[in-house]
Amino acid sequence: MSAVRASARTVSVDEEVLDPVQDAEPQASPDMLDAFSMRSTLGQLEHCLERLDVAKRNCVLLAYLDGCTHAEIAERLSEPLGSVKAWIRRGMASLKACLA
Repeated sequence: MSAVRASARTVSVDEEVLDPVQDAEPQASPDMLDAFSMRSTLGQLEHCLERLDVAKRNCVLLAYLDGCTHAEIAERLSEPLGSVKAWIRRGMASLKACLA
């Protein structure tokens, strides 16, 4: 048996045949990049929303997630319309500054 092993053939393999794209770097698809960017932004937005006081946060969420008008928010929260408008305006300004 040792005679068989001793006479075993060696085969040279061209590395380019095995890995024709060895120099190319892996590319992320645009969808993956968009998803990563969105997840990152949502995490930052959540952090910024947590920094708002409760009244501003509730008004912003009711307006932009539930689609309530200022009048509907004022009615739901039993608050003056002018206060609700101010809280949304100030809340959005705070979010803008936080996200910048």
